[in-house]
Amino acid sequence: MRLLIITPSGLEEMGGVETQHRYLLTVSSRRCWDVQLASPANSHFVNGTSFTDIKNGPVVCLYESLLKQPDQFWHSFDLCYFVPRVTSTRTSKLQVNILERCDRLGVKVLLRITSTGRLRELMFDHGWKLTSNSCIVGLLALNEAIAREIVDCGFSSKSVIPIRNGVDISLFFPACEHPSLPLKFLSVSRFTPAKRVGLLLQHWLKSSASRLGATLSIVGATRAADLADDLPSPNLVPAVNWLGACDRGKLGQVYRDNHVFVSFSRTEGMSNAMLEAMACGLPVLAPLMAHTSKLLQQQLPLLFNPANEINPFDLALNLQGQLAQFGRSNSEVVARSHTLDATEELLDIMSALASK
Repeated sequence: MRLLIITPSGLEEMGGVETQHRYLLTVSSRRCWDVQLASPANSHFVNGTSFTDIKNGPVVCLYESLLKQPDQFWHSFDLCYFVPRVTSTRTSKLQVNILERCDRLGVKVLLRITSTGRLRELMFDHGWKLTSNSCIVGLLALNEAIAREIVDCGFSSKSVIPIRNGVDISLFFPACEHPSLPLKFLSVSRFTPAKRVGLLLQHWLKSSASRLGATLSIVGATRAADLADDLPSPNLVPAVNWLGACDRGKLGQVYRDNHVFVSFSRTEGMSNAMLEAMACGLPVLAPLMAHTSKLLQQQLPLLFNPANEINPFDLALNLQGQLAQFGRSNSEVVARSHTLDATEELLDIMSALASK
């Protein structure tokens, strides 16, 4: 099997898409697949380790140079696995040009749609149009909302392939003992408007949690360019530990050192950070959305409506006696349904599509 992975985001980033790509590269190497990775310049090293060090690949090329590759380059692959990411007009136009090139050459493309709105932006805001001989052989959807959007954008429901994310439970597992009280909250997130880190901090400032000795730790980029406009100055937020970017080898212990995982994100496919936290035995404090309620049905009392009067952090305080049981249930859900078996299933899907 010869596979081309196209990712507009660098694998050194700590987002869920990049994590799933790393899992994909690792598991595909066990099958001795011939994998080529196309990612942005200067993004091929993670913690000093080149992905070319993985057995049998991948060979790395620059995402920005894909359109300069000859036709035989494209025809050499059994399948192209593409995860669109709308970050700028220039990046989006490049993605549209790549898809149009695949259309012209008849290259099989498997698209992974990671959140609602992404496919719509690519098609209606940046001009990608379906053709009668479309190169798309399948679209991967992490939840029902994404699946509905794919159909609304003109694709057949038969082209939608439901998938699930998985995590490496050899790295993410529950603590032998719960950390000492008072409560320790943790957020792991990019600092983008969709993640609503500013709203999280506003609720933290208004809660009684910090006044009762609770703390909030935040893992994520802290460069000025990454800060949303509504993000309060770190110096003005009490009882918050800004941890910055975290080595993935140490991230499991960071989860285990805390009591509750917090997310205010308004849009998620299937949050990788949330799954990692669940695997480590943490209950999840998150907005009530259809796909989160399905993943977190074993701890529904912790799902909140940001518009309601009750402060989410105070909600967790009120449910403190149930948090440990919620965490145990979450770790069981991940162990049952969201391990790296999910990545193995994705490779099986790829093999089947490539052989059609």
